[in-house]
Amino acid sequence: MCANELPSGSIFAGYLIERRLGTGGMGTVYLAEDPEVSMKVALKVMRDPRSRPVYAAQFRREAELAANLQHPNIVDVKGFGDEGGVLWLAMQYVPGGDLAGLIEANPDGVEPQRAVRLIAEAAKALDHAHRNRVIHRDVKPANIFLAADHGDAEWVLVGDFGIARSTETDSTRTMTGYWAYTAPYAPPEQRAGLPVDYSADVHALGVTLYELLTGRQPSALPGTDTDRVSPAMREVIAKATAADPADRYASCGELATAAAATLRGSTGRAAILRRATRHRRGLVAALVAAALLTTALSLALRASPNGEVPGTSSATTIPGLISGRCHFSVEVPVGDGSHAIVPSTRDGSRICILSLIDSRSGEQGRFAEPIEGVVVLHTALRGCYQRENADGTGIYGEGTKADLRYVQDASNVDQDGVFGPKTSAAMLWPTYDAGGNQVGCARIPLP
Repeated sequence: MCANELPSGSIFAGYLIERRLGTGGMGTVYLAEDPEVSMKVALKVMRDPRSRPVYAAQFRREAELAANLQHPNIVDVKGFGDEGGVLWLAMQYVPGGDLAGLIEANPDGVEPQRAVRLIAEAAKALDHAHRNRVIHRDVKPANIFLAADHGDAEWVLVGDFGIARSTETDSTRTMTGYWAYTAPYAPPEQRAGLPVDYSADVHALGVTLYELLTGRQPSALPGTDTDRVSPAMREVIAKATAADPADRYASCGELATAAAATLRGSTGRAAILRRATRHRRGLVAALVAAALLTTALSLALRASPNGEVPGTSSATTIPGLISGRCHFSVEVPVGDGSHAIVPSTRDGSRICILSLIDSRSGEQGRFAEPIEGVVVLHTALRGCYQRENADGTGIYGEGTKADLRYVQDASNVDQDGVFGPKTSAAMLWPTYDAGGNQVGCARIPLP
């Protein structure tokens, strides 16, 4: 029996065949059902029906490698075996399609934020496999699946570890004895039949990122499409797909982190500067108004015989300008030409604080205008801690306080939800290159 001879309604290895899902280089995949548990599976029936003992033994060993990888982002292997000399593998059925279909539906590329998020989820699966000494070796859009009916979030699963190998082996050959790879995702060493390590999957994931961003495979790496791929992102892809495996990222997660940092850096720095400019203008107006108010109050107090402002009680408090508040920001050199931006006072001092009081206007608890220092703080919470809250941009609300307490806990600082010098020195801040792109996160000690 051959893989292309399984009609709908037939039974193979105890599975009821419903329809063909696709055909690849190693076999045909069918949508099938396990009648005993009424469970849908993706049944992969290998193309080569040879029953040589060595061939079958190696297939089983590699199937076991995939079956032992238990992770939320890895397609489960439900079973495998030999049916009349034909090898088969039953896997979790993912009905939402794959990244190949997503790319086909978006010929100009998907949104960069979405592309990086999908790559980050796939990276979790691959890094888990690597920690368990398994290399996928065939990472490509067709092997990265999107699960449907999973709420608003996209659930990404990596599947088809059909040519996966344990790092204990020293060859790139599959159980058929042929060199197996998919161009252009495979790195040079894999195409040459040389031993590969985890960096082969990093290379393939980098090519997949490029294809998601542009809608096309690169004719040369790191690609020439400058309309959809920024120079900073091209550098990320160039590192991921470097010819020398030693020059690539150390893990798929490191690639995903660099790509995410590039997106945050390309938009976050410009947004900080724009918001800072707007806030400075607003703050100048506020200072002028406060000065006029102070003068008027002083004259009123002098005119009052008992030293009180007419029309007020002695219990009334008159708020003035609060000194030592981190309402501004300062650029701090970090090294290697990079810098960080941290909250400061108007004269650049980091000996200052931020708290809920800074964003209260005094009018029934409503929020005031965005504060430059809080904008910078929010950027750090997003860029280095992946913390998002419902407070408005530059507004120090309850969400910011809660996020800051999370950071303080992680940094072993008193968890009071108030931003101060100790927190400023202990937490991580985004670092930027000369072009304003985020290149990492670092602690910035107080001077």
